[in-house]
Amino acid sequence: MNVENFSYSKCVGEVSKFIKYGKTCSGKQRYQCKKCKATTVFHFRYNTYKRNINRKIILFTKEGLEIRSIARILKISTTTLLKRIIEITGELKFLS
Repeated sequence: MNVENFSYSKCVGEVSKFIKYGKTCSGKQRYQCKKCKATTVFHFRYNTYKRNINRKIILFTKEGLEIRSIARILKISTTTLLKRIIEITGELKFLS
């Protein structure tokens, strides 16, 4: 089994080692963290599922971009963007 190092996982602040852990139903390679046993897929078909998309949404919203502009830049639909913004604000209310 191949071991690959990636810096983004649920193990915050560490470079984790991942091993191949089968395939998804669509045929994408699935990986498992050797430390926390979390599974993930690194190559997504849609931009919506990428890990840093919420950070970009927050950044563009702070910069004052409109919903349609953010959706066009991130190459996602406006409906998906609005759902993500509602999800992000719900998480912020939960934290405070």
